[in-house]
Amino acid sequence: DYEMSGAYSMPNMTTLESLNMYAASIDFLSSRYSRSDALFGHIHRWIVHNEIDAATIWTNAGKRDVTSYIDIYMKSLRLIYYTTQKYNKNAEVFVPFTHYWKDRFNDECYAPSDMRDILLLFSEKEGDFKWGIAHHTYPEDLIEPQSWLDKNITFDFNTPLITFKNIEVLDAWVKQKRTFYKKSEPRRLMLSEQNPNSRDYSKRELEKQAACLVYAWKKMQACSSIEAYIA
Repeated sequence: DYEMSGAYSMPNMTTLESLNMYAASIDFLSSRYSRSDALFGHIHRWIVHNEIDAATIWTNAGKRDVTSYIDIYMKSLRLIYYTTQKYNKNAEVFVPFTHYWKDRFNDECYAPSDMRDILLLFSEKEGDFKWGIAHHTYPEDLIEPQSWLDKNITFDFNTPLITFKNIEVLDAWVKQKRTFYKKSEPRRLMLSEQNPNSRDYSKRELEKQAACLVYAWKKMQACSSIEAYIA
């Protein structure tokens, strides 16, 4: 059901032939990048696809409702988790989202808050495994580095967006027991793609960019669940 408007496609999880080919490719990658001698480098954390709430753009599976989409995605996430576990018992998988929360990029995208709840439901019904969150905490305006000026945010779970300004909401979400792995262990959280951009390379704009990085770092220091920041 992939549409050409998408930058990337969801793997085809609907036929045995495709599933076996996909599993073989993941098996090859996980074995190659889990060697004890790290001959080819080492992959420990696997971010599974990209910005799944902006699915029609970044992980395209055609036009479908959110539950149908998560059903396909969960199969891919679970396959990668258990395949990498064969070679590295400490391997982790992460689910990547844009900076949206209750809101969504457009009518063909999904609300990340809904997707997270459905992921939790699938885990409960089909058997839980250790997946974490890889959030993209860009400012509200992607080219405006002054995230403290973001207006379309609140400091509760009904916030339209989660940016640097209200990153503590995401920290609070993963600390809820209902979100825990098997209701007993917090899920891992990292910020896997973001950074304050600058409108141009003028000295003033670069100063704003630097100031936002300091701002983001200070905000993260108050959030004990955030384990990594990847620019």
